[in-house]
Amino acid sequence: MRWSSAFAALFITLCAGGVAHAQRVDVTFSTARTGGRYYPAHVLGVWVTSADGTFERTLHVWGSRRRSHLSEWNSTRPRTETLDGITSATLRTDVEQEVVWDLRDTTGALVPNGSYLLHFELADTNSTSANYRSAFTFEKRPDGFDQTSTIFFKCSS
Repeated sequence: MRWSSAFAALFITLCAGGVAHAQRVDVTFSTARTGGRYYPAHVLGVWVTSADGTFERTLHVWGSRRRSHLSEWNSTRPRTETLDGITSATLRTDVEQEVVWDLRDTTGALVPNGSYLLHFELADTNSTSANYRSAFTFEKRPDGFDQTSTIFFKCSS
């Protein structure tokens, strides 16, 4: 297994307010040089699954024309999912990115308490498998959460 620092840093803020505030997960992360054939151009996907692997929602995909190269994301998500998170072309630089999850699934329903995985996948080659990817686990509890974490990790391909 090859390791890369494709996702150099991940800053996650898990926010919970009182009754008047909706819960959400704010994610700020950066990508880093991967050395793929088309670097610095790359497509990137961020999505959420439950701990048992059930797909919850795509948070964002960069690169709509090349999204077929996000092999793990494509194999995980239901084909019936309406994509509302593709808002930009293929990325051309490694810059800080931000996504927010409102803790709702693809139907708009609030997800139940439990463990969730926030997935990241980056492709900078014409790929049908083994991209740079990683996941971060967090817990949604009845009392909500109020946590800020900076995580440095490497992403496997």
